[in-house]
Amino acid sequence: MMRWLLLALVLLPQPALASTIIALPEAALTSRADTIALASVVRTDAVVSPGGRIVTRVTLQVVKALRGTRVGEVVVMELPGGRLPGLVAHTPGSPQLTPGDLVFGFFESHAEVRRPLGLSYGLLRVRQDGRGYRVFRETDGLTMLSPGGEPALPAVTTLRDVPLDDLVARVTARLKELGVAIPDQKPGVVRP
Repeated sequence: MMRWLLLALVLLPQPALASTIIALPEAALTSRADTIALASVVRTDAVVSPGGRIVTRVTLQVVKALRGTRVGEVVVMELPGGRLPGLVAHTPGSPQLTPGDLVFGFFESHAEVRRPLGLSYGLLRVRQDGRGYRVFRETDGLTMLSPGGEPALPAVTTLRDVPLDDLVARVTARLKELGVAIPDQKPGVVRP
């Protein structure tokens, strides 16, 4: 009897404790993202997608545009999971955002929405302190692998208390190496 009980417990569905992602180095994130921007969260709305999944649509206003968007543009980011009346869907590693949050994102476009590369790995938190704006990567709920399939090294995955200007300078330099036109920081202008 005890053997059957143990077998039943092992075979019961277990909640996922982590989402597995490929932790790309910053240069690869920059190369792969079709949209890179500093943006402010305007609103969040949980909806049921056409495929029947619960997702959260996050309305962002672009504050600084590096690729694929313009300053002042409003873009919609889609994240897995969300809260609807009587329903909660949670995806480990998916960022939880509230209006007023400031984020720096590496995004891929999917139809009319953008999704951060690697869930919260590609959506960095930006906070202001006495030293200026600082960037942080939150990786709770993520299992991170290198592109080769081994556990990702902390030197690649860790981003804590980095000056925003330093990150913007590195990403801008990489985009210039790739020959990408950097948007002017005035709404609607792209400079070569």
